[in-house]
Amino acid sequence: MLDYTVYCDIIYNIEVIQYISKGICNLIGIKLVFDNMKRFFSSSCMTGHTAEEEILGCCKVSWDGKTYFRFKEAMDMARKCQPFDPSCPSLEGARILHGAVAKALRLVDATALKLFTSINTPLDRFHGVDGWFEFEGKIITIDLTLQEQKDHARANFVVHAQELDFDFAFIAETIAQGFRYLSQPSATGRTSYAS
Repeated sequence: MLDYTVYCDIIYNIEVIQYISKGICNLIGIKLVFDNMKRFFSSSCMTGHTAEEEILGCCKVSWDGKTYFRFKEAMDMARKCQPFDPSCPSLEGARILHGAVAKALRLVDATALKLFTSINTPLDRFHGVDGWFEFEGKIITIDLTLQEQKDHARANFVVHAQELDFDFAFIAETIAQGFRYLSQPSATGRTSYAS
């Protein structure tokens, strides 16, 4: 039998516990993800790339690692080689993040939201985008980082990996607010912050 209190101490965030009760993710999966994150974050050899792969997964792409692709071409390449279904990610970290953003958007059908990874693609390497969310034709890009002081990037939002083990609700709400902004009449015609 799992000790619920022990896992709550690891999770820190009541919002994530609610995802468990709604079946978005399970307690064992959350414990493994957060244990791995804490192990990685406390390790002096932890790299940003390792954290990105742990949370968002890695695209299965055939690319030499050097050839430059323009933003749209790089995004198309990443879109075609996802390691999971973007509307229902199988990787625990991605699934939890996807579920948190879907909840912040108050979606009845979470599959309307898509989460893509671009780790190991030209979009990551040349454009600084580790992943992106799509909802109702709108796109919000994210840059996952271990650098606590990093507060800006080429992506729309910087997500500090250290915050993912206790602040899913804040991160999800920030991304949801981005989608709300893009849906406002003043943003008509914009499909992303980059437009």
